[in-house]
Amino acid sequence: MSWLRRVWVGVVDRGRGYLLVSCGDELWYLFMLRTNRLVLREAEAADLEDMHRVFASDPKLVEIRPDIAAEGGYDLASVRRYWEVALLDPVRHVLVIERHATGEVIGVLDFVTESPTDGFAWIGLLLIHGDHQRRGLGAEALGAVTEHLAEAGHTAVRMAVMEGNEVGLEFALRMGFAELAEAPTMATERRALVMGLDLVAPR
Repeated sequence: MSWLRRVWVGVVDRGRGYLLVSCGDELWYLFMLRTNRLVLREAEAADLEDMHRVFASDPKLVEIRPDIAAEGGYDLASVRRYWEVALLDPVRHVLVIERHATGEVIGVLDFVTESPTDGFAWIGLLLIHGDHQRRGLGAEALGAVTEHLAEAGHTAVRMAVMEGNEVGLEFALRMGFAELAEAPTMATERRALVMGLDLVAPR
């Protein structure tokens, strides 16, 4: 967001840095999450090529999220449209996931803090570059976001796993999510499992 004026307004517990940005008369609060290995921060226009590289690393994602892909796969323009649409929603955050040691963008995490449908926070997308999978980085990133939501007072978080996505289902169950319901999807003819994580109960 190069067109925004940024001001650091403080660092809170566990390395979370919060940003205050101004655009005209509006003030937006953005945040950054840090873990042992990762930095999760709001995506900017300068990150789009790195985001495209992450999306393109997983050809199976086209089947799961065709709403993001252009015909034949992901291109930079489709990733830009995805990001620009997300910017219009004040409760939606598209984060890039960086390796703390190198600054390399190795993933994308998209979530909303309050769905207009049910009032819950929802994880819309979590994707780790194919070269960095099977190292626990997705779990580390998702854990940082769910911990942030819990500390912000949210009682539960939801996510949808597309029918046939056994890897995604296994991951969600391993992270403590439970199957709640089955629902249709707008983007495909396949159905999705609605998964829920209780942020209040001890884990």
